[in-house]
Amino acid sequence: MILHRVAKENYNLLYSIGLTGYGVGMVLVPLFAEFLRQAYGWRGGLLIISALMANIIPVGMAIKFESHKNSRQRNGFQSVPSSPQGCNEGTESNSSTSQDTKGDSSDEIGVVRTIANSLRQSDFYMDPVFNVVFGVTFAYNMVWSGWHSFLVPHALQRGISVRNTIIITFAAAIGNTFSRVAAGFLTNSLVKPVTLFLFATILNIAAILCDVYFDNYYAMLVTTCISAMSIGGRSVLNQLVVRDRASPEKFDVAYAVDQLSVGFGLFLGGYLCGMIADHFSSYDATFKLLACIDVIVLLLIVLVRYRPKSNPA
Repeated sequence: MILHRVAKENYNLLYSIGLTGYGVGMVLVPLFAEFLRQAYGWRGGLLIISALMANIIPVGMAIKFESHKNSRQRNGFQSVPSSPQGCNEGTESNSSTSQDTKGDSSDEIGVVRTIANSLRQSDFYMDPVFNVVFGVTFAYNMVWSGWHSFLVPHALQRGISVRNTIIITFAAAIGNTFSRVAAGFLTNSLVKPVTLFLFATILNIAAILCDVYFDNYYAMLVTTCISAMSIGGRSVLNQLVVRDRASPEKFDVAYAVDQLSVGFGLFLGGYLCGMIADHFSSYDATFKLLACIDVIVLLLIVLVRYRPKSNPA
């Protein structure tokens, strides 16, 4: 949200670089936390990490936006003039009674009309395919949650050693970080985010199916890295697709709805994947479910890709 307001150029690249902190944190924070634990104990380590996180506060305070007055003028808002001086007090007192009797009904009608007009002018109404984007967000985050939650149990259930499992997660972190930067670089000028999202979805479906049917450590190492690249890259691309599809002045609302879809998807994805794993006593079944969900993501993103937003007349 902040970057959307302050970045005038190279937004895609800047946004992707900002999100690389997730992958970098997966690699560095556990090592750093272990170092702090050995040197200062777990309490001291947590205090140091919390102090580092507190730097977000002054950095956030240093960000400045346009003044409130300028932003209102830019968005086409005008202040409502006050009532003229010297109005006839007798007229006001005579009309006050009739206004009170009509006040409740007129207020209700005004609220309904305001809501109806807002909906008619929103992207959700003017661009019906835009609602499909939030379906993509919901289903994709189901895959995100299930894959991250059950990657390690899946490897351990196959008899892979703890050491090799750590190597697998390290490869996933590297792929995750690289794909986020690559997504921003490619979409900054070379390819549309929705097209790259479609390609990454196909890649992840193939990687998950290979992981299910090839029970081999080295195969899992490769497929995990590919899936991490696809899932990490799509976490960037998903927001870029929303931004490209939404009207610039209405992006705040679209972003809020998108984040709501993220929350529901993360919850339902983890719950369903865990339930399937318990029912079949196998994480292979969970990963098959993830592949099926990603097929749904693919169908939805194809619809978004080939039904571009029409320009208003």
